[in-house]
Amino acid sequence: MVDSLPVDVRLDDPLKLACGLVLENRLAKAAMTECVADPRTNQPSERHDRLYARWARGGLGLSITGNVMVDRRYLERTTNVVIDARTDRVALRRWADAAQASGTPTLVQINHPGRQCSVFVTRKPVAPSAVKVDVLGSFATPRALEDHEIDALATRYAEVAGDVVDAGFSGVQIHAAHGYLASQFLSPRTNLRGDRWGGSLENRARFLLEAVRRTRARIGSSVALAVKLNSADFQRGGFEEDDALQVARWLEAEGIDLLEVSGGNYESPALMGIVDERSGKTLEPHMQAALPDGAQRANASGGSREGAPSGLHAPWGRGWRQPLEKKTPR
Repeated sequence: MVDSLPVDVRLDDPLKLACGLVLENRLAKAAMTECVADPRTNQPSERHDRLYARWARGGLGLSITGNVMVDRRYLERTTNVVIDARTDRVALRRWADAAQASGTPTLVQINHPGRQCSVFVTRKPVAPSAVKVDVLGSFATPRALEDHEIDALATRYAEVAGDVVDAGFSGVQIHAAHGYLASQFLSPRTNLRGDRWGGSLENRARFLLEAVRRTRARIGSSVALAVKLNSADFQRGGFEEDDALQVARWLEAEGIDLLEVSGGNYESPALMGIVDERSGKTLEPHMQAALPDGAQRANASGGSREGAPSGLHAPWGRGWRQPLEKKTPR
């Protein structure tokens, strides 16, 4: 990662990552789930091609895709792209070519929802521990993963990374924020394990660090490897800022190129940045319409955290955002 930022850095200044990739400016499109894959096949489609080609024409320095799933049994939503043996490699290469046709480097965000896999996808989700998501009965109690399953999942992240890089993408971003699987391992609220994958922060970070380590071994040192990490879960007894700082140090030691800092999860959706001023509570998008005019505002906790429906921001995490509509930050 970049050691420090010059005081006079500009948004239109190029940024060279440690892997050698040069971003032509400091504007990045953060990951937003696209919801345009065919739910019957979960393949990349021509709608992905058009969408990412259009974004690239806007002059971005970096584009990051919506979360791509490592296991089609467990999806963030039914219209996710899945990368596995059934993936159409021609369609995957076409997506990579379209996204980068205007010279915009594009990273694929790799993810597993863990317990945040709704009952509309499966009633048998998996997670570090059997801790259910407490949101409107939309999630079933997960089964705690076995040791060998966790080890295999860390390898799956690396395998998916290799597949998308082989297809022509500029690199990958491992999703370890917003309460998804890697984030669940990090939080003591959702990781109650007593083995090598739980307990101390070092053990809770083991899954993420193993995924990063194996991904780097698969894609090599000349390809961009990024991580999306919560600054905090914003839940009492959860993953906190001091934890995030330590994990960031470990990630830097593993040689990642870019760290995106966000926050929150499905139970504490600060990632959406919408707060009810009457109660001070952050509201989910479907609840926002119930508020009277003027009762919505962006989360003012700092530019380093994911804001209201995500737009453009500086890739080092302390930037500005131009809100976009109809897309959900991931």
